[in-house]
Amino acid sequence: VRAAPPVRSWRFDPAWDDVARRVRDELAAELRDVGFDGERRTDVQLVFAELLSNAVRYAPGTIDLIVERTDERIVLHLLDRGPGYRVNPNLPSDLYSEFGRGLFLVATFCERFVVERRAGGGSHARVTFTRPPGGPQP
Repeated sequence: VRAAPPVRSWRFDPAWDDVARRVRDELAAELRDVGFDGERRTDVQLVFAELLSNAVRYAPGTIDLIVERTDERIVLHLLDRGPGYRVNPNLPSDLYSEFGRGLFLVATFCERFVVERRAGGGSHARVTFTRPPGGPQP
């Protein structure tokens, strides 16, 4: 029998800039506390920003962000209440387009990116990052 991994969660509307910034800063502190260095922490924050941007654009309203820590990895779960979406982690054909690069960036900067539709509507995006070696353990 193993204990459940440590979890931190937030529920907020990402359109509220001040709240989104506070959550981003708290996430950065959490990552720093578990040994994510500057560059890797920046990768996680970029992915977080891209997922939030998608939620603001396509799934307005409240979202849930859950951070799950294990010995090996950090998993971000972002649950929205929008119409749902499919992962297409390819660059758009028009590289100057304002649309289509976000999911490509998410898939590029993490080890695993999965999106599932939620019963009753919305999406559950799950993004996995391997913990850097030598960092503090949960």
